[in-house]
Amino acid sequence: MAESVMEKYKVPTGLRPLLEALARETLRAQPNDLYQFGQIFFDVLQQHRSQNPSVDVISDPLSYDMFRTELHHKYKTQQASVNSRPGSPADLAATKIQAAFRGHVAITAVF
Repeated sequence: MAESVMEKYKVPTGLRPLLEALARETLRAQPNDLYQFGQIFFDVLQQHRSQNPSVDVISDPLSYDMFRTELHHKYKTQQASVNSRPGSPADLAATKIQAAFRGHVAITAVF
């Protein structure tokens, strides 16, 4: 029974290493949004493959290290832009007021 299923559904040659790499990098990054991380993973992978089509990025250690570095850099950059609050004029004014007050308190504490 198991052999007939294996013969019926053939797994493509590069699918297993590709999914292992995706799982490995997902476990490394621990992303909050798995779909977004997957999209970044495949975008960066496609970019690396188009830049150097003769090298298999997943199996070549040097290419994979460069790919992994760029993947995590892009993911962290995107996370930073998502998590950052837009600076409203009220927030900027509050920051300046707090800084001035702290400076005043520090100066009066010295004298």
